[in-house]
Amino acid sequence: MSLQDASISTFDHHAYQKALGSLRPAIESQPSLDMLTATAILLLQSSEFYFNLDRAASQVKHMAGLRAIISIKGLPSPLDELDLHLLCDSVGTIVLNMILDGDDDAFQGPRIAKAMHTALHKAIETQGKGSEQYLLCLFTMYWCKLASSLRRVFLAPAIDSVLTLMAEAKEVADALLRFEEEKLAPILADRTKTWTMPDDSVPGGFSYQFSDVSYCELLLTHVTISIPVSQILLSTCELLALPEYHLS
Repeated sequence: MSLQDASISTFDHHAYQKALGSLRPAIESQPSLDMLTATAILLLQSSEFYFNLDRAASQVKHMAGLRAIISIKGLPSPLDELDLHLLCDSVGTIVLNMILDGDDDAFQGPRIAKAMHTALHKAIETQGKGSEQYLLCLFTMYWCKLASSLRRVFLAPAIDSVLTLMAEAKEVADALLRFEEEKLAPILADRTKTWTMPDDSVPGGFSYQFSDVSYCELLLTHVTISIPVSQILLSTCELLALPEYHLS
């Protein structure tokens, strides 16, 4: 049996519909919104993504429901490892939903921004557990805002708008560079945490190995965010006919 056949036969559409139906009251009723409901939605979305090859439109409904919860209840606390993974999955899901819906910025709501900053400061105060990954989630919020601003600038070019966007993008780019120097560089320099191995299948001839998956996630997330921020800053330079600014 192929993986595709196994996926289709494994996915129980009846159980899925029952689970989805049980979530509707939680989404529609404000007092019922909590992180357990958000977890259930993420699990449903993941199960459908991996096992239901039909790719039904209900995935978008899951994302919309998750955004409804997050916008009211805020994001999960970074003080628990499971909640931290839930946080990162939530942010990624919201970004995807924002792209599919064509929203200007899914993170502009003051409740979401306040919840993220509050939880980050709480994480730093309690021995910093999870604060690095949570801070990168904040950067995700920032680059989405920059991307929506860049789209508006392209639609209605104005020198003041471009200069404002450039200043905001450079601020985020500089913050990402500081994060690299303060958080990533020590990890990459510690041979008990990460090291390189010869690998002819990749450019450069070597690949990174990690003693803990969290170090790998941190590096990949940083790179994933740095690329669009660098591109946004480069786009503003091109609009102003200035020398290119590269995020190293």
